[in-house]
Amino acid sequence: RYLSKLVYDNRVLISQRTQATRAATAVESRMTNCIAESLVYSYRGGVRSAERIPSRNIADLIIELALHKRIGRRSLNEINTEEIYRVFDEVVEYFGSGKMAEFNYTLDNTNQSFEEICRMMAGVSGANERRLNRALYFDFEKANKQPILLFNHRNKKAQTEVRTYNFKIENNYDGVEITYVDSESGWVEKTLKIPNDQITNPKKIEGNGIAYKAQAHVIGWRAWNKLKYQRVNCKFECFAEGELVGRGDSIIVVDDTRLSPISFGNGSVTSGEVLSWSGLNIEVSQPCSLREGQDYIIHLQMKNGFTDQISISQGPSEYNFVLSRPPLEALVTSGEVKTVYSITEDNRQDDDLFIVSTKNRNGVFENSVNATNLDERYYQNDKDIIKNLI
Repeated sequence: RYLSKLVYDNRVLISQRTQATRAATAVESRMTNCIAESLVYSYRGGVRSAERIPSRNIADLIIELALHKRIGRRSLNEINTEEIYRVFDEVVEYFGSGKMAEFNYTLDNTNQSFEEICRMMAGVSGANERRLNRALYFDFEKANKQPILLFNHRNKKAQTEVRTYNFKIENNYDGVEITYVDSESGWVEKTLKIPNDQITNPKKIEGNGIAYKAQAHVIGWRAWNKLKYQRVNCKFECFAEGELVGRGDSIIVVDDTRLSPISFGNGSVTSGEVLSWSGLNIEVSQPCSLREGQDYIIHLQMKNGFTDQISISQGPSEYNFVLSRPPLEALVTSGEVKTVYSITEDNRQDDDLFIVSTKNRNGVFENSVNATNLDERYYQNDKDIIKNLI
């Protein structure tokens, strides 16, 4: 009855009564273990709910923290609530379970930044946090995701690209070991070993915030598949375009580490800028002769932040090509920044696909990007929940 008079809008109050036995009064300090859920407002539909509700949904929790005056310090107009809910609804639909969009962890480290908290929440769902100025948003990493940028010698800093090739798994790991708290088995700490319990040299992962075995399974398999199938690491410095990419983004990186063009039979395939465009005809900056009997794809950087892949054939000269269809949007052929492109054989078009692992700012509009080869096998266990394999 006494505690019922103490009402706080964003606090959970716990009442504990201990009988004053000799043993109880002799204890100098006590620790209480309990199960509690956050009470937060929902902003689904762009309108704040009338009352706080118990929720583990990542979208609800992130918006709550973003609006906190001492954590996120954002205002509602700096948060695209509709987009945040859309991303985590996509997570639920893609994996086939609402558990993949839930988070459970006690945030008690005063040195932990708001960005680190967002990264932790996004990580348990297979997403990546993003920030543009002060605007907060998220991006879901999944299979068959369209590359957002193309990097070639026109927008990379000269002689900065370095590629390394791996033929064995990092540190000879034979699996991953992920630790999490299982809310469905009495909130006890558990360890999941992937691919099986017989592994002896696993990479250990702290699954902070993971509350279900299914969630640990998907995140653990993604980590193991990336260890198994990473074969090429690429590092380069770039200019203004680097501001638009972040960790987990899919990009195209043309191999500019070689002294001569990549040869295919009696022709060569290269990359550069589009100089002119009219209907289905384009003129490019670098000469390229296509071999007869072979199918080729041109990758074009679009202004909307994605790349367009179109089949091409040889035009009247080695600088001219004919597109099989019009581009998705107009190409830029004038000014300092033109549409960049790359050409590959149709059956080799995935060779230049990479996923960004880190990005560091070197100066004004200069960034250092580290990326690894993008392999669709990274995501081959994403549908295990839908297939009832867990």
